[in-house]
Amino acid sequence: MKKICLALALIFILNINIAYSNELPHEFWGINEKYAEAVENNDDYKIIEYAGQIVGLLENLPVTPQVCEIMGSRLDQMGLAYERSGNWARAGECYLKYIPYAQRAGWEDGVKIAKAKALQYNSIINVYIKKERAAPKVLVGTNFDGEARMGIENLSMILVYLEFGDEDFTWIEKTLKEAEQGKKTVELALNLPGEGGQITSVLNSEKYLVKLFNTIEKYKSVDVLLRFAAEMNIWTNMAKPQDYVAAFRFVHNLSKTHTTNTKTVWSVNQVSNWNINMDEYYPGDDYVDYVGISSYYQKYFLGRNDWSESERFNEVVFLTGNNADPVKAVSEVIATYGDRKPVIIAEGGASHYIRTVGEDTTDWAILQLKKAYHYIPVVYPQVKLMAYFDRSMPNEANEYSLSANKKIVDEYKNLTKLDHFKGNVQYDSLSDTLEIEQRQQELLAYVHIYAQDNIMLDYYIDGVLAASAGEIPYSANIDFGGYQLGTHNLKVVARYGGDVLYEKSWDFNLTEREISVYLNGKKLLFEADPIILNDSTLVPLRAIFEALGASVLWEGETQSITSKLNGITVKMQIGSKTMYKNGNEIQLLAEPVLHKDKTMVPVRAIAEAFGADVEWENYARKVLINY
Repeated sequence: MKKICLALALIFILNINIAYSNELPHEFWGINEKYAEAVENNDDYKIIEYAGQIVGLLENLPVTPQVCEIMGSRLDQMGLAYERSGNWARAGECYLKYIPYAQRAGWEDGVKIAKAKALQYNSIINVYIKKERAAPKVLVGTNFDGEARMGIENLSMILVYLEFGDEDFTWIEKTLKEAEQGKKTVELALNLPGEGGQITSVLNSEKYLVKLFNTIEKYKSVDVLLRFAAEMNIWTNMAKPQDYVAAFRFVHNLSKTHTTNTKTVWSVNQVSNWNINMDEYYPGDDYVDYVGISSYYQKYFLGRNDWSESERFNEVVFLTGNNADPVKAVSEVIATYGDRKPVIIAEGGASHYIRTVGEDTTDWAILQLKKAYHYIPVVYPQVKLMAYFDRSMPNEANEYSLSANKKIVDEYKNLTKLDHFKGNVQYDSLSDTLEIEQRQQELLAYVHIYAQDNIMLDYYIDGVLAASAGEIPYSANIDFGGYQLGTHNLKVVARYGGDVLYEKSWDFNLTEREISVYLNGKKLLFEADPIILNDSTLVPLRAIFEALGASVLWEGETQSITSKLNGITVKMQIGSKTMYKNGNEIQLLAEPVLHKDKTMVPVRAIAEAFGADVEWENYARKVLINY
């Protein structure tokens, strides 16, 4: 590991350059002497006291090199003192303040460590509202040769590996055949065993790749996610970024030429090697269909449980132990690419046995799996697939395989039954909507409080306790029907026993319950909530026409809609209250509109145009279509 600028505890404590002394307030010198004495005596209480005074004294001064260095070193030492006292939140605040000073001073290593600590140490409570909506399920599964998978229901994808250059496609064909029969997705990991030393040879391997793609194309009904040359950001034999990008683009282009069912996945490890910038290896949006992440949870970095205090930053930077929170672990990759591409957890697992120290960590692993499978699809709707690596690797420090641990298998079975792996459910972040409907609602909370997993979560509405939860995902069914419409306050308090660890509150608007639409007694699920406009209920365009069995044609240039069913043709246009049924005009109460990027159309007018009977139940806010 390179030099660690943070660890130089006594830099600029006493040896202040006299040439800059006129920049510093007179009071600085006396406080600085006391601070230096506290550092020398390892007195954390006084380090925090005097470093805090110095920071308060200098933080509004012009940021000269001297001020920058003093502020950086004091904030670093204050953060370390807070760490030693177990006050992680205050430590996180110190590192957030430290980062701009360290960046200006050129302390690259210090910045990397401080960013990791700030990410981990700062507490989070985010509340989500569970919604029934038309939504695809998050795919879930294991590798093809995993022993446990055949006994697990609900698996919807298969992971299979192929070493680049291996022309024996037996396993690939077996996997594709099973996927075809079971209507599953295949993630094909095309690995480079020679890593960077093999990357340039890819450009000379067109014949091999075409043979592979011809094999895939034989199973056109199977969606194949091709993960090529993954984890390049942690390779031992690093590739030159330009060589990697050229090889990836070459493979992508060939896949599009020779297959109709393949999407390419650019996949990284959740944390890069020390000096590696993963973005330098990104091939570009035009060459990437999905972004993948390898996400593994380990209790000890490199299988060691004997890191000294001065070395423990490794555990923070490389996301082990208390820093292994699965949601935090993938945050950097998703923040960078998740607004541009769908994301998959391309492979992962939780270490339940550590060979180097002979420690069984099953309970710890189960906790990490609960966090990952409950929270990742909720917090990150960009995530479309989660694959578990069920294979024992005897030469590695960590044992991840499902098959080697019955408790892990049983927990995995339960987790893969969660609603988001079945489909037709989404989660609205309260912070985004600030709205809750006036009915019974299921809330859940993603909670991150550093080094504290045994917590109780209390939900207060307008200051009155409404519900409590003590297990991940801290869900609560709360009946909002007894509250008046309008503004209310939700406060969520995380506590351990009688001690409050963290709390957060939201002012939210309590709205009328959602509008539901039933066709012949069956509730229709839409990808967006119905809305009311001019006393008319509007629903997403395609969903209602398809539910009725009608064809639908959208003409983008004129923003018009044409639908046909049983000899009836209906035409509508965005912004127009005139609908045409077989050429005859019908005046609408509400025109079709674009709402939150969705085309919304009046459900009663459409259903009745095709001969259905429509009723409105005002109290229950239901549209009943009989057809």
